[in-house]
Amino acid sequence: MDVTFDFAIRVSKQIGGKEKFTDVGVAYKNARGSITCYLAGYPLDDKIFLYPTEEVEEQEEKRTQCQPKYLVRYVKDVGGKDKWYDLGVAYERARGKLVIYLYALPAGDKLLLIPFRD
Repeated sequence: MDVTFDFAIRVSKQIGGKEKFTDVGVAYKNARGSITCYLAGYPLDDKIFLYPTEEVEEQEEKRTQCQPKYLVRYVKDVGGKDKWYDLGVAYERARGKLVIYLYALPAGDKLLLIPFRD
Protein backbone atom coordinates (compact mmCIF):
# COMPACT_ATOMS: atom_id res chain seq x y z
CA MET A 1 0.00 0.00 0.00
CA ASP A 2 1.52 3.30 -1.08
CA VAL A 3 0.31 6.07 1.24
CA THR A 4 1.02 9.78 1.04
CA PHE A 5 1.02 11.29 4.50
CA ASP A 6 -0.86 14.54 4.95
CA PHE A 7 0.23 15.37 8.50
CA ALA A 8 3.14 15.01 10.88
CA ILE A 9 2.03 14.23 14.44
CA ARG A 10 4.09 16.39 16.78
CA VAL A 11 4.51 16.96 20.50
CA SER A 12 6.13 19.93 22.21
CA LYS A 13 8.54 20.14 25.13
CA GLN A 14 10.35 23.01 26.86
CA ILE A 15 14.13 22.58 26.73
CA GLY A 16 16.48 25.35 27.76
CA GLY A 17 13.62 27.85 27.85
CA LYS A 18 12.64 27.14 24.24
CA GLU A 19 9.70 25.17 22.92
CA LYS A 20 10.88 22.21 20.82
CA PHE A 21 8.56 20.26 18.53
CA THR A 22 9.34 16.73 17.43
CA ASP A 23 7.53 14.18 15.28
CA VAL A 24 6.04 11.13 16.98
CA GLY A 25 3.99 9.85 14.06
CA VAL A 26 2.31 10.49 10.75
CA ALA A 27 -1.31 10.75 9.62
CA TYR A 28 -3.32 10.78 6.41
CA LYS A 29 -6.86 11.72 5.43
CA ASN A 30 -9.29 8.97 4.52
CA ALA A 31 -11.93 9.10 1.78
CA ARG A 32 -14.71 9.89 4.28
CA GLY A 33 -12.86 12.73 5.98
CA SER A 34 -11.53 10.85 8.99
CA ILE A 35 -7.81 10.80 9.78
CA THR A 36 -5.71 7.67 10.36
CA CYS A 37 -2.72 8.11 12.68
CA TYR A 38 0.40 5.99 13.02
CA LEU A 39 2.22 6.70 16.30
CA ALA A 40 5.83 5.71 16.88
CA GLY A 41 5.67 6.77 20.50
CA TYR A 42 3.24 7.60 23.25
CA PRO A 43 3.22 11.36 23.95
CA LEU A 44 4.26 12.35 27.48
CA ASP A 45 2.04 15.43 27.36
CA ASP A 46 -1.74 15.62 27.11
CA LYS A 47 -1.80 17.14 23.64
CA ILE A 48 -0.50 16.43 20.18
CA PHE A 49 -0.40 18.62 17.09
CA LEU A 50 -1.16 17.68 13.49
CA TYR A 51 0.97 19.76 11.12
CA PRO A 52 0.52 19.66 7.34
CA THR A 53 3.60 17.99 5.86
CA GLU A 54 4.49 21.07 3.76
CA GLU A 55 4.60 23.25 6.89
CA VAL A 56 6.88 20.74 8.66
CA GLU A 57 9.37 20.84 5.80
CA GLU A 58 9.48 24.66 5.97
CA GLN A 59 10.02 24.61 9.75
CA GLU A 60 12.88 22.12 9.46
CA GLU A 61 14.73 24.48 7.14
CA LYS A 62 14.46 27.34 9.66
CA ARG A 63 15.38 25.28 12.76
CA THR A 64 18.23 26.61 14.91
CA GLN A 65 18.94 25.57 18.49
CA CYS A 66 21.59 24.42 20.94
CA GLN A 67 23.04 21.30 19.33
CA PRO A 68 22.60 18.00 21.17
CA LYS A 69 25.24 15.24 21.03
CA TYR A 70 22.73 12.58 19.89
CA LEU A 71 19.24 12.25 18.45
CA VAL A 72 17.13 9.63 20.20
CA ARG A 73 15.37 7.70 17.44
CA TYR A 74 12.86 4.92 16.96
CA VAL A 75 12.12 2.98 13.75
CA LYS A 76 8.60 1.82 12.92
CA ASP A 77 7.15 0.04 9.90
CA VAL A 78 4.43 2.30 8.46
CA GLY A 79 2.63 1.16 5.34
CA GLY A 80 5.40 -1.33 4.49
CA LYS A 81 8.20 1.25 4.81
CA ASP A 82 10.56 2.02 7.68
CA LYS A 83 9.90 5.47 9.13
CA TRP A 84 12.42 7.03 11.52
CA TYR A 85 11.13 9.19 14.37
CA ASP A 86 13.14 11.52 16.58
CA LEU A 87 11.69 10.92 20.05
CA GLY A 88 14.18 13.04 21.93
CA VAL A 89 17.71 14.37 22.23
CA ALA A 90 20.73 13.55 24.37
CA TYR A 91 23.34 15.99 25.66
CA GLU A 92 26.77 14.95 26.91
CA ARG A 93 27.64 16.16 30.41
CA ALA A 94 30.72 15.95 32.62
CA ARG A 95 32.61 12.63 32.71
CA GLY A 96 30.81 11.35 29.61
CA LYS A 97 27.35 11.07 31.16
CA LEU A 98 24.38 11.52 28.88
CA VAL A 99 21.23 13.41 29.77
CA ILE A 100 18.31 12.23 27.63
CA TYR A 101 15.16 14.28 27.05
CA LEU A 102 12.25 12.27 25.63
CA TYR A 103 9.27 13.92 23.96
CA ALA A 104 7.34 10.66 23.80
CA LEU A 105 7.69 7.06 25.00
CA PRO A 106 8.55 4.68 22.16
CA ALA A 107 5.93 2.20 21.00
CA GLY A 108 8.58 -0.56 21.08
CA ASP A 109 11.50 -1.59 23.23
CA LYS A 110 14.48 -0.27 21.25
CA LEU A 111 15.85 3.27 21.01
CA LEU A 112 18.79 4.34 18.87
CA LEU A 113 21.20 7.14 19.75
CA ILE A 114 22.41 8.59 16.48
CA PRO A 115 25.23 11.19 16.46
CA PHE A 116 23.75 14.60 15.74
CA ARG A 117 24.84 16.27 12.51
CA ASP A 118 23.91 19.62 11.02
